[in-house]
Amino acid sequence: MDSINAASWIVTEGGKMTVSIDPIKATEAINRSYLNYLDTTFRLRDEGLRNAFRQELFKPGRFVKGPILEATPPFMEDTSLQDLIDEGLLAGSFSLLESESLPLKRPLYRHQATAIRKVIADNRNIVVATGTGSGKTEIFILPILNHLLRQKEESRLDAGVRALLLYPMNALANDQLSRLRKLLSNCPEITFGRYTGETEEKHKAAVDLYRKMFNQEPLPNEMVSREQMWERPPHILLTNYAMLEYLLLRPQDNVFFDGPYAGNWRFIVLDEVHTYTGAKGIEIAMLLRRLKDRVANSEPGRLCCIATSATLGKGEEDYSGVALFASRLFGEPFADKDIISATRRKVAQEERGWGRPDPEVYLKWQSIVNRDFADDTILPRLAESGREAGIPVSILEEAESKCGVKRDISLFLYEVLKGDLNLIQLQKQLEKEPRYLFEAASEIFPEYASSEDMEAARLVAALVDLAVKARPGGDNQALLPARYHVFVRAIEGAYLSLATQKQLFLSRHEKVKKSGVEYQVAELAVCYTCGAAYLAGEIQSSEDGNYFAQPKEDRQSITYLMPADTEVVEELDEDEEVGFQGAANNLNTLARYKLCVRCGKIDRHNVLLFQCRCEKPSLQEVYLLPSKVGKVTTCHVCGRFSPHGMLRRFSVGTDAAASVLATSLYQQIRPKFEYLRSSSERIEKGDEWSSTRVSSVRESGFQLEAARKFLIFSDSRQDAAFFAPYFNRTYLQILRRNLIVRVLKELRKEVLENKWRLQDLVKPLQRKVKELNLFPEMSNQEQVNEIWKWLMYELLGLDRRLGLEGLGLLGFTLVKPAYWAAPPALMCSPWNLSEDEVWTLFQVLLGSFRLKGAILFPDNAAPTDEFFQPRNREYYFREHRAVHKKGILSWSSAASGRMNARLDYLTRLANKIGANTTVDECRAVLRRLWDSSLDLENPHSCWKDIFTQEHIQGEGTAYRIRYNFWELQPGVINKEITWFRCNKCHSLTLQNIRGTCPSYRCNGTLELCDPDIVLDGHYRRLYLETLPLAARSEEHTAQLTGQAAAKLQADFIGGKVNILSCSTTFELGVDVGELEAVFMRNVPPSAANYVQRAGRAGRRTDSSAFTLTFAQRRSHDLNHFAEPWRMVAGKIGVPYFKIANEKVARRHLYAVVLAAFWKRHARYFGNVEEFFLADPAGPELLQAFIEQKPAYIKESLNRIIPPELYEQLQIDNWGWVDGLLGDEKGVLARAYQEIKEDIEQLQQVMNIHIQEQRPSDYILRLIRTLKRKPLLDFLSSRNVIPKYGFPVDVVELHLTHHGVEAQRLELQRDLRIALSEYAPSSEVVAGGKLWTSRYIKRSPKMQGEGGWEWERFHYAICDYCQSYTSRRAEFNQPLEQCNNCGNSLSGNNKGTFIIPAYGFIASRETPATPGDRRPERTYTTRIHYSGVARLSNKVEIRLKDMTLAVTSATHGKLAVINNAGKRKFKICTRCGYALVGDEKTPEQHDQAWGNKCNGTLHGWYSLGHEFETDLAMLVFEGYQNEDRGFWYSLLYALLEGCSEALDIERQDLDGVLYYLGGDTAKPAIVIFDDVPGGAGHAHRIARAENMKMLLESALARLERCDCGGDEADASCYGCLRHYRNQFCHELLNRRKAIDFLRILLK
Repeated sequence: MDSINAASWIVTEGGKMTVSIDPIKATEAINRSYLNYLDTTFRLRDEGLRNAFRQELFKPGRFVKGPILEATPPFMEDTSLQDLIDEGLLAGSFSLLESESLPLKRPLYRHQATAIRKVIADNRNIVVATGTGSGKTEIFILPILNHLLRQKEESRLDAGVRALLLYPMNALANDQLSRLRKLLSNCPEITFGRYTGETEEKHKAAVDLYRKMFNQEPLPNEMVSREQMWERPPHILLTNYAMLEYLLLRPQDNVFFDGPYAGNWRFIVLDEVHTYTGAKGIEIAMLLRRLKDRVANSEPGRLCCIATSATLGKGEEDYSGVALFASRLFGEPFADKDIISATRRKVAQEERGWGRPDPEVYLKWQSIVNRDFADDTILPRLAESGREAGIPVSILEEAESKCGVKRDISLFLYEVLKGDLNLIQLQKQLEKEPRYLFEAASEIFPEYASSEDMEAARLVAALVDLAVKARPGGDNQALLPARYHVFVRAIEGAYLSLATQKQLFLSRHEKVKKSGVEYQVAELAVCYTCGAAYLAGEIQSSEDGNYFAQPKEDRQSITYLMPADTEVVEELDEDEEVGFQGAANNLNTLARYKLCVRCGKIDRHNVLLFQCRCEKPSLQEVYLLPSKVGKVTTCHVCGRFSPHGMLRRFSVGTDAAASVLATSLYQQIRPKFEYLRSSSERIEKGDEWSSTRVSSVRESGFQLEAARKFLIFSDSRQDAAFFAPYFNRTYLQILRRNLIVRVLKELRKEVLENKWRLQDLVKPLQRKVKELNLFPEMSNQEQVNEIWKWLMYELLGLDRRLGLEGLGLLGFTLVKPAYWAAPPALMCSPWNLSEDEVWTLFQVLLGSFRLKGAILFPDNAAPTDEFFQPRNREYYFREHRAVHKKGILSWSSAASGRMNARLDYLTRLANKIGANTTVDECRAVLRRLWDSSLDLENPHSCWKDIFTQEHIQGEGTAYRIRYNFWELQPGVINKEITWFRCNKCHSLTLQNIRGTCPSYRCNGTLELCDPDIVLDGHYRRLYLETLPLAARSEEHTAQLTGQAAAKLQADFIGGKVNILSCSTTFELGVDVGELEAVFMRNVPPSAANYVQRAGRAGRRTDSSAFTLTFAQRRSHDLNHFAEPWRMVAGKIGVPYFKIANEKVARRHLYAVVLAAFWKRHARYFGNVEEFFLADPAGPELLQAFIEQKPAYIKESLNRIIPPELYEQLQIDNWGWVDGLLGDEKGVLARAYQEIKEDIEQLQQVMNIHIQEQRPSDYILRLIRTLKRKPLLDFLSSRNVIPKYGFPVDVVELHLTHHGVEAQRLELQRDLRIALSEYAPSSEVVAGGKLWTSRYIKRSPKMQGEGGWEWERFHYAICDYCQSYTSRRAEFNQPLEQCNNCGNSLSGNNKGTFIIPAYGFIASRETPATPGDRRPERTYTTRIHYSGVARLSNKVEIRLKDMTLAVTSATHGKLAVINNAGKRKFKICTRCGYALVGDEKTPEQHDQAWGNKCNGTLHGWYSLGHEFETDLAMLVFEGYQNEDRGFWYSLLYALLEGCSEALDIERQDLDGVLYYLGGDTAKPAIVIFDDVPGGAGHAHRIARAENMKMLLESALARLERCDCGGDEADASCYGCLRHYRNQFCHELLNRRKAIDFLRILLK
């Protein structure tokens, strides 16, 4: 390339060439990697079961669907900003704004130009729904700037808000702020500011924060503090809607809406308007009406209203619906013509073409273009191969001539391919809908469609790749911009029929029929190590005995069985007991049972008369395995032990599966290259003074590879936070093994000639690390230390089955001592071994030192490092007597009757060779080998340099082998190395004596093995084939501070971070630069979410985008995996709400009145005490204020309240006052009465305590707690004022650690989530660290008055009807009887909970690094209903032989409790220190800030939270059924149906059964909005016109599932199961619900 003339380059200086992700290779790689991973993970020992599993696993389309090809054509272009200035539409001074971010001569998109004209020239309100990357920001910001510039020209640009930009989340406001900084840097007269919860009040603090975040001074026209904005409000104000509510209420914020600066409001902009649906839509509509009334007296046309969204409606057919939605939202007129949708260019730009070439040309051209993009011979080569393929010469010559001297390959491709009939046919296909790539290919190239190697699909993929690059020039449209979609689903389990002829299923079955006889189907489990099969289930008790049934999701209740004819290990390897402290030898505790495989009845094997439900029981003898909290710690087939459990069911954690998929996708992202004119030019952004050398330059500096990047989305922030370090760790494990293999391959000659040992790998590996820039933050020494950990991990054989040794890539043998000789005793009778066999025996026996960790580590690594878990401690050997606590292993196992790996091997070897020796004789041989053959105490022993002596206090001398005496056996480069594989346990080894397997207690036989052929599995392929690419993943969630999030975003755009694991923070329009790929770790809640997330990729048009989605084990995900089109097509319904909602309108009415009141009486604004307990009290003064009937309030209400609610709210006669202040109905009066009575009763209790000389200070603190609650929070929680579905009760996990990690974090959660996530002893992942909650926060002392107290309630959940009841604990009134059914409340589900309203505090200990397992946490109970609600409307629907009565209600009282799994919490009431009930209580504990606390822990408390919401109650009158399983199946079927039919996110709905009066045969199905205060969904569900549609949707959802086979007598995560309903999984059965719904809908 040095000889290339700069003039002949295809692209100009700084140009880019992008190679798209190959959709077929990527999908094949993802499919292969994922299925091989499952195959490797669940490698069954039984060959028949293994083959059956593989047959089901590799069925095409079962686990992977795609690629689906979608056309994403760019937008049509129109006039430029300069043209609009010239014609006078834009102000002349607009030219002041010209910059790199706003070039005046760049064409606008047509929809941008249309929208700008409508706003400026026609004075229209508009809705902009133009898709991601469509320039929505310019549509509203340019008219705003034009208005401000016009005022500037007219000298009318004084202080005051002209435009409000309203966002649903702060991240979007922050993103818009960065754009305004660029746009307005040249126009200091136009001011702007963000007013959110992140905005500092004091100006100095705000400036300091700005400098810290951006390393520069703020622009003079950016207002960064509240003080600034109060003094002179900005022209452009950015905020979120919750803050706008506060602004309208708080007296200090009146400056924005009243007074001299408030008369120039002109624009209201709502971004991401599709999110304003349901109750949120009503709330925002009312909020906007209040805003308009404050700033414009609701004068029509005074304000210009603009709504934007990437996803809104399904196109022109929905314009009327969108206009109606916008009219309701803004209270302003919108017509169909005001809906601005994207004007995209037609996919098929030509109707007629020149013909169809030989399609093989597409592959040839793709190869030429992608490989030799900068070669000046490329055009002639393309033309020549085109002629050979039958492309008309005239077409090729014309295309070449148009390219001219620039040799523009994109233009050449465009001119040729635009008339290609194959491409035109594909374009027309994709104009209709997305297509499976293979289906589209079979239609375009039918002659190739039958090919098994997918040739037709490859041809279409190559054509698409060329068409993406083909463009007439510059940023013009490609011939076919495209996006590919691939979906992967989780494995839900493996199920084995217990019939004589076993059948394995990968979909849930509970029974199967064979020859007319019904048999049970059990869930399958497998040993992690040996692959032995077990049956997983739980023992359920009934009147006629115990039955073995499929297990719940709750792992603590799982029981495991194994056939009684299975060969079991009778004695645990003594080494295992030392290796894992506390390992119990429980192998002799197997209990023998009889199991009826037809009905599941299980009983002791020696029972005299086995009776079950079957006429002819079919019995099988089984072992019942001992377990603890659902874990079996020892495999009874191989004898291996693990404290985390040795058995796994056939499901994988979402993190492990996601890591496999993310690794595969990352490897498939193709590099982007930038080309430079000459090698002599600097390549650091054109800066000739740059001192930065770019190292990744190829071909003499001409080609620069940019970083691969992609986004990973998770719905849960904890999921996103945990996955970032998890991926880094798992990816590095693959990469480090890959690098070891690469070093061995690259240095093959030196490795083999010099017989490399372990230490010889260090320096070459360090060179590799530096080459990849893998650890830039580490010093040379630190890198060496890290590499030593890698090597010691392999040497110790940790994770051996999946490591380099277990896969035949790299083994280790002990270096033979120079003067070693075979002991003669082993070469004569009874052993008769050869000298080589004797040395092999030494290798096997001494290999225990290595595999058990008795190795002297180098100084660079410590055996106690967490890196070596679970064996991260020091180990030693001595001849006899193991000491578990000190890690001393016994060479010969002195205890009679005990067994270890060496004794076991020697005993089995003796049997193999026919030596007539007993176990004790073999033990004696081991002793002689130790005492005489090794002779370690003899200074002249040939082993003295290899072993090291250690003095163990209290135990004497023990031994380890030095790390530097292990020679590499690199099977990956030396095919002369002989490997052997056991025909039974399948383990791989280098040592073979007469076929004896070295695995403990294995009686299999070793056979010659070629690992390249036999072990072609998932991990081996990764270690051999993975590209050596560095990857750095970071969390980006709401847990980061604004400053940390902004820096991370910049690092990602700049390429310092490759992968962001984010929650929803990047979903809504936040700029993340150029991306080719997006990975979603779950199916998003709605098509709108999917379109937004997928739209993050492919914003540049020179490559096709790639979206990968993983469907987790939950009904929503698996349902969409079955029909991925619904997500890909992105058909978004029009958001719906009906503004005439009396409940919502009342809250806003009261807010209007309270704002007017506080404007007059500002001292009454603040906390609860300042309003309710002042003299006179706020409610009393408010009553007097309203009694004057101020005319301006009534006029305002007439403008704000929808006319259809005037009568209902009694606006004209002021009757609404009764709902606010009336003695019976008044919400404010009730709140006033509640707070007064609570405080009065507490004062009475305190006085009694004082009189009785009992402690009373905690009651005083509780009183202070109630008084000092923020007033707005209190009023919104009592439904006096709006709350917008936002969490009202937000609490924080305070981090007291001083480290950098803590300073980047801000951990806040809705109290309902925090009850579990932040509860004491729960672990939280944030910023790549693991934080442990330890304290329930008390409020800080205020002015020496002492702290505030927590609120406490007694509660009970009725065991019979599940109804919930509570009462304040201080009232000392016990809960004895259920208010619903009358039964005694004497069960276990009762206690006392506290409301941790002030949050939690983390432990002061240094945070740990997250491991492979999810953090520990306690979990809340399911939500319980109290029966308390205000019934509002009832409809009756006549169905088959019954009536469905549907009642909607408000203020439904529900509760959620965290009782730590009935263990509850112990809490220090002095400092808040807390533990789970069964944790050991320390003698003394510290306060949160380090001081010693002399308080004691009191128990037993739960944590709790009560909330109110909307609900719909369904009662099937005239129908009874005592089967709880039926009712729960119907409940969850209806929930799924409601979600799907009404396009409601499933997470926003939940439900319970409520036994009215305790009647269990006809419960009410209660469906509620899972949002405090309600979201309006329940009211939609309760409408008569929706009910049939909901029932039909529920039935269709159930019928789509295939669990249970034709009988459908099962449930799974694809239909009814959900992580929230684990308590009733065993009861759910889709057949029961299907039969009932079919009857109803006849």
